[in-house]
This record gives sequence, C-alpha cells and structure tokens, in this order.
Amino acid sequence: MDNNESKNLEQALWNAANVLRGKMDASEYKNYMLGLIFYRFLSGKIEDGVLEATGEDGDAIKVYQEYWATQREEIKDALLDSLGFLIEPDDLFDSIVTRIQNHEFQISDLKQAFFNLEQSVKGRSSEEDFEGLFDDVDLDSNRLGKNPSQVMNDTIMALKDIDFDNGRDVLGDAYEYLIS
Repeated sequence: MDNNESKNLEQALWNAANVLRGKMDASEYKNYMLGLIFYRFLSGKIEDGVLEATGEDGDAIKVYQEYWATQREEIKDALLDSLGFLIEPDDLFDSIVTRIQNHEFQISDLKQAFFNLEQSVKGRSSEEDFEGLFDDVDLDSNRLGKNPSQVMNDTIMALKDIDFDNGRDVLGDAYEYLIS
C-alpha cells in the first residue's frame, strides 16, 4: 500500500472513530467499524458478481436492480452459486449510503440488511462462516446515544470512500490500524 492510500484509509478510520469516540470504549467502536467495513467489502463482491453474472458493465447497482426486478431467481442463484452469499440490491452498502444522503435511512434498515445477509446462506456450505457475523455490531446498544440512526449514518458516511479496488488487504490494514 502506498503512503497516500494508507493516509486515506487512516483518515476514513479516524473520522469514523471520531463519530463513535466518547460514546463507547475503543474496543467497542472497533467492532462497529470493522463490521461496517466488512459489510462494504461483501457488498463490493456482490456488485462485481452481478456484472460478471450478467456480462454487463456500468453501474452495478442499476444492473442489479434491473435483474432483481425482472429475473430475481436467476440472479439470486447465480450470486449464491458463485459467492455463497447474497445481499439484495437495496441492502448494498452504496444503496444504504444513497438512502442516508436522501434522509431515508434508519438503523432498522441496517439491522435488516445484516439479518438478510445471514439468512441468505441458510442451508449452504457457507452458513457456518456467516453465523453471528455481525453479533459484535450491537445496533440496539444504548451506547449509540439518543439518535443511533444518526450515529450509524455518520459512521457509514465516514467509511464510504475507502478504496477496495487497488489490490491491497484493506480489511487487514484497517484491523491493524484500529488495534494500534
């Protein structure tokens, strides 16, 4: 990872930590941040999988929404077969970002998205890998303050620009930064 990429990642993590700092201990907010970063990573895998499965290029979310509306079972099967998990188009990280920007997001949306992801693997070989995956991201915690939706909105927005497309281990780098 070059120095500029490292600084961008660290700045995004710092900004997200600032949202949660003072509300909870660092060991707790690390769980929220890593959970959200991992969810963003998985969403990117779905977007890539959609373009690969459909043979189309362009805006993966729009392509996914079109296939979801017209060929739902086919695209679901293709993604589950290739990736072993599924995130629905409206639950993708970037779809959540858009809902935040449009003031249409509530913390219950994120809870449902996590639940839907975990349910997508039921009966599949990947089920054990996803069981309890987001248990450390306690979206019901009173530590999120009086407006937990706003806290999660701000945290998600701080993490939205992390670049996963440059071949580095962003999850590993983020984890190392957060434990240091």
